[in-house]
Amino acid sequence: MAHDDGDAPLVIDSVTRFAPDAAGRVCVGASHGGVYAAYLCAKAGLCGVVLHDDGIGRDGAGIAGLAYLDALAVPAAAIDHRTAVIGDGADCMACGRLSRVNAASEALGLRAGMAVREAAALLLDRAPPAARRQPPPARESRFRLEGFGAAPVWALVTLTTTGYAERHIEFTDEPGPTANAV
Repeated sequence: MAHDDGDAPLVIDSVTRFAPDAAGRVCVGASHGGVYAAYLCAKAGLCGVVLHDDGIGRDGAGIAGLAYLDALAVPAAAIDHRTAVIGDGADCMACGRLSRVNAASEALGLRAGMAVREAAALLLDRAPPAARRQPPPARESRFRLEGFGAAPVWALVTLTTTGYAERHIEFTDEPGPTANAV
């Protein structure tokens, strides 16, 4: 089924922020393919998603979002980390090849080894319209680490989506780990 948004997928470096017009579109996003990134894609109402596998990771964390999106009937695939740079949407689109696909995307003809550009074209042509149901709420992933002295140390899923960095961390241009609690 062809999509009104046209002839090209949304190609972005990160899936942490979508414009309102992203709903119903196919996206090649250079973010990891974990559950939180998949949640953000589902929340944006995308009808097809290609994310980066980030080297797959422990327990398949870098591709765990494929199953999450499959449960929501959203076709999704992961870009092989050996073929494209994470965080660079243009490189993922130009050079990327798929490492994994979910059942919904496999049913549309996507397969491991396929060029991302070809996979995106198939999603544009064949993905059904996005279901407008909201995904289940994501659990917040931040917690305080103990044993680091007087200054509080927090583990966060990502600084860009929490807003915590803007309120509590000062970043400097110094080399090495120089973020300081404010």
